[in-house]
Amino acid sequence: MSISTTPPPPAEPVPLWHGGAILQPSSHFSREVFNVLRTVVPRHSWPVGQPIVGLFLPIPSGMGLMAEFEHLSGESKKHAEQAVLDKGVSLVLESPAAPQAVAVFRAKRWRDIGMYALLPLLFAIPIVDGLFPNGGHATILIAVADFAVLVASQLRMSQAQKALVESRFIAHIPTPGMRIKVNG
Repeated sequence: MSISTTPPPPAEPVPLWHGGAILQPSSHFSREVFNVLRTVVPRHSWPVGQPIVGLFLPIPSGMGLMAEFEHLSGESKKHAEQAVLDKGVSLVLESPAAPQAVAVFRAKRWRDIGMYALLPLLFAIPIVDGLFPNGGHATILIAVADFAVLVASQLRMSQAQKALVESRFIAHIPTPGMRIKVNG
């Protein structure tokens, strides 16, 4: 039995995002994040002359972004990441993940409509059946159709949430005193 002392070959690097965007410091989203961070990160904690690199991960509900910042340390990093999460939907709608977040909101709306319509329909079946002969059959058909809409919208919402989570992206956040060229 021999023990090999050579390390295994390095694995191929796995990309952090699939088709994700890399936003420059001059992008609208990067400037919005700078405005959020400016209030929570002390001036002495900012790196000098280089942007802060942040990986942004949308949460499945579409109600916020989780961030992981490089070039910040300690409490400043924690406060910056929490400030981005606290900013919520307004920051998500400025991000490249906005179309996926809107798809989640729409799918959730249809799911909620199907869910809240199903309960009264289920209670209406015995009432309608007692009032109208064969009326319960129509109510049952409507309830089954509503249940099908509910299941389809739940599946669509799950797919939309998966697409939203996979729409992570990287943004370079400008720092105080850094010169950027604002496009248009």
